Amino acid sequence: GAFGRAGPARKTLADLVWHTDGCHTRKCGYHPFSLLVGVALTDCGPFGHDDGRPSEALHGNLCVWPGSHDELRQPPGSWLCGGGPSEFHREFPVTSGKSDKRAKREARRVQVHCVDLIKQGVSLGQYEGLPANTKARSPGSGQGPLPLRLRAGDAVLLHPDTAHAASPNYCHGSIRAMAYFRLKNEPLCTEAAELGAQQRSGRGSETCREVYLDLPGLAAALGPDADWSEVLASLRRHTGVEGLMPDP
Repeated sequence: GAFGRAGPARKTLADLVWHTDGCHTRKCGYHPFSLLVGVALTDCGPFGHDDGRPSEALHGNLCVWPGSHDELRQPPGSWLCGGGPSEFHREFPVTSGKSDKRAKREARRVQVHCVDLIKQGVSLGQYEGLPANTKARSPGSGQGPLPLRLRAGDAVLLHPDTAHAASPNYCHGSIRAMAYFRLKNEPLCTEAAELGAQQRSGRGSETCREVYLDLPGLAAALGPDADWSEVLASLRRHTGVEGLMPDP
């Protein structure tokens, strides 16, 4: 018509929903790889306009929930990827819409009782598998998603249990492209998954070797036998970024 039609309302950061690649809505397997690497193939701002004012519109940014990996990599947060007490998940056959080959490879799917996990203290706010209208705290710092501003050629390294999402691109005429690589040390990644499935008591009792079992170089740099909670507190003090990591 002469006045045109109103388009759908633009999403904001508060509307985004996150996932991890191992969560029950995706691969449904704890610790499926050792490190997620993203390389920006195009600029992804906003970087400001000619008048010097930054744009608030989303540009297809990769968004992360800072510090979320510390909660989601260990029980009860890791039960989002299956495992844990049976009352928090159930398996059921998947048959419809699958070829025979795929049905054998994905014979079962796990349904996680997200509301029960929230009652156990897991922060699942904005999780893509959460029932509609369920209120919960966001994982990590609790401040919600952080859109990353990247130039072409920039690389991002993410822990495999980091909550993340891609935002819509509202920048007219701009294409956002990234290449992702999932790095996996097969023996150590398997060992890390087995360790993560165990019931560990106390968030502050882990060593850096346990936290970064399949990244031994990083563990060595931090001090393999150092207490992870003390290292985390030291990193926060030296960076001065209070919202970057959760309290140990």
